[in-house]
Amino acid sequence: VSPSSSELRNRYRRGNGPLLVFVGRVVEEKGVEDLIKSVDILLPQFPDISAVIVGEGQDRYKYEAMSETLGFSDRVLFTGWIEPNEIPVYLAAGDIFIGPSRDEAQGLTFIEAMVAKIPVIATRVGGIVDSVRHEETGLLVNEHSPKEIAAAVERLTQEPLLADKLRESGYKLAANEFSRASSAQAFSDLFDS
Repeated sequence: VSPSSSELRNRYRRGNGPLLVFVGRVVEEKGVEDLIKSVDILLPQFPDISAVIVGEGQDRYKYEAMSETLGFSDRVLFTGWIEPNEIPVYLAAGDIFIGPSRDEAQGLTFIEAMVAKIPVIATRVGGIVDSVRHEETGLLVNEHSPKEIAAAVERLTQEPLLADKLRESGYKLAANEFSRASSAQAFSDLFDS
């Protein structure tokens, strides 16, 4: 039986949070290291911060060791591989989705995060900028920048109205522009032209 988002939230979130969520392959180009370093930066200000890394990859053990070395392996938790149909439940359990990718063609997980109504922080790389529009559907940061990720997390945590706006705008964008129906229509229009 799959856990509910409230069960996952209780399992991974500490006290007043925030709970950061990453979904993807746990490899260097996905920027997991930058997320872990941002937790280190945020810890003094948000003692209850935690992060859940959803996914599997060749660099998982390196990042687990990094969390251990920084002294917060109890705050950065790795789920390993999960069934794709469970991803929305993990997304919905979090406070902020972090996509610190250093290389991204399409960025489907960003759309999934928007559908789950979780505010998105992402890097300005590749196809991410098609869906994550700065201060409209998410916050954009530069790649390789844990400090910028930390500043964006701080901003969303301290400005709930901004977080709500990004949540709603992101959801609308995902529903309107990236649904199966709208994708099919876009392809149809393309072939017609």
